[in-house]
Amino acid sequence: MKDEWESRKPAFFRATLHEEGLKKAKVLEAEKKANKAKKAIDRYNHDPEYRFLFDCICDVFANLLKTDMKLLKECDYEDISLAAKWCPCESIARKVFPREEYVEYGAVEEAHYAYRVRTRLRKEVLDPLRKALELPEVYMCAKRWRDIPYDRVASTAMNLENKVFLKRDRDGFEEYLTDVKEGDMTISAGSLLPHEIVRRRSLMRSQSFNGRGWWMT
Repeated sequence: MKDEWESRKPAFFRATLHEEGLKKAKVLEAEKKANKAKKAIDRYNHDPEYRFLFDCICDVFANLLKTDMKLLKECDYEDISLAAKWCPCESIARKVFPREEYVEYGAVEEAHYAYRVRTRLRKEVLDPLRKALELPEVYMCAKRWRDIPYDRVASTAMNLENKVFLKRDRDGFEEYLTDVKEGDMTISAGSLLPHEIVRRRSLMRSQSFNGRGWWMT
């Protein structure tokens, strides 16, 4: 038993160190996010130009989401914007569900109001719109790899996640790449630079994909 334990000790300690490293990384990431949030709040409170820009952006998102919800109810999916995909924070939820227009929030404490409208925005607005847009992230989170609409994957995401697609849905992804090569499907390349396309081509030769779809987009 002693000899067996001695032989297993290195692997055990490596696993323990790895787990501790992951925990520390999570704590550091949480602290980093908290510091960024604090800096953003401080700047919003003390920098009028930043506050004006922030409020204008929130207004744009809020107005787009309200319009998109109307389009969703009318089944006009083609005209729905990508606001739901990039919608970032609770400030937008406050503008979509303002206190003065929703009596149920009139007597609610500020912190609870922020939580409730943020949750409501996600459940009643963002989730339905994202589903209607067939955003790849929706299928990835649900582990519905075979259902991913690869032609809707953004160029940067495709560049980062193609190995995951090959691992989780090799048949479906290779079928998509074949369709791109034959000109039956398109592939997004709006955010990729030429050298990134060339590098991706070299990494994907095993899938008989020549990169032309990205290059010509």
